[in-house]
Amino acid sequence: MKLENINKNQLPKDNFKYVPRKFIEVAESLETQFINQMLKQMQATTGEEKGSTADSYYKDLQTSERSKLMSQTSSTGSLKELILNQIYPEQYRNEVTYNALMKQQSGRSAYSEQVKMKE
Repeated sequence: MKLENINKNQLPKDNFKYVPRKFIEVAESLETQFINQMLKQMQATTGEEKGSTADSYYKDLQTSERSKLMSQTSSTGSLKELILNQIYPEQYRNEVTYNALMKQQSGRSAYSEQVKMKE
């Protein structure tokens, strides 16, 4: 599988059009952690003998990258979608709420910059 061909934003565009990117990143991160844990448990059931520390480290890195890739390529019906429905319900997914949230976040960043300048 070529990594260049993978679309990292395979969430349905219409359903998540007004979901802030940070919420999507959190949901994707939680899904990645879940998939990583699931893959580690699956590997533990294979009965494979423990290798060297370097081998174990390499396998952990490989499992982490595999779980990230699986999370990025998941689409409809994924754990990421279920998490997003819980942390950012569909009733808030409209242009007015989205713009209000973006305005509020930009106001916070402007305030934090002012505080930093005073210090």
